[in-house]
Amino acid sequence: MKRFTFLLAAACIAASVSAATYVVDGLKSVDDSVLFQSTAKLEFIQGATNAISGNLQFDPAHTADSMSGMLQVDLRTLKTGIEMRDEHMRTRHLQTDQFPYAYFELTSVSGLPEKLVAGVACTCSAEGYFYIHGVKHQITPTVEIVDNSTTEPRSVHVRARFSLKLDDWKIPRPKALFLKLAETIDVEVRFTATVGKAAPAISLPNWQDN
Repeated sequence: MKRFTFLLAAACIAASVSAATYVVDGLKSVDDSVLFQSTAKLEFIQGATNAISGNLQFDPAHTADSMSGMLQVDLRTLKTGIEMRDEHMRTRHLQTDQFPYAYFELTSVSGLPEKLVAGVACTCSAEGYFYIHGVKHQITPTVEIVDNSTTEPRSVHVRARFSLKLDDWKIPRPKALFLKLAETIDVEVRFTATVGKAAPAISLPNWQDN
């Protein structure tokens, strides 16, 4: 009898903890993208890529439980619509031969309701570390998340926004583009993460938080 009670309790606990891994694979989804824009004195520059991958671990029914995740973006695939400008951006600004990827490491989320309601957008604040151009800093993106986990395959749609000051990340602005490239770049990340896919292997670089 005691053994049965123990097994029943263990089963109840396991049933209540339904955290899952939600996988991001931008190359297989037309809806996933990383957008950036620079609004400078002389020129407006906008670019994008869908080469985003990663994963989130959380339970939409118990958001107070810990949430974690990682994202990786292939900076070599960023495009602005002008091929020569794209080449300059990769070689002179982002130096993608040395730093081909950017990463985001999610550490916590605040401001979500205790339980996500399917189809209802919730806004929250995320905290984590952003890695780009050999520099790691903590950032706090504003995030909108929609739970689609009542349908199969279970998924969540995420939209995050934040800004990067180029000097903070040691990203140079060559003199020829000094007035054409804004000091601060606005970034928006959109993706749908789905349960049941194989999670990509992501290795964060060993960069120090400056």
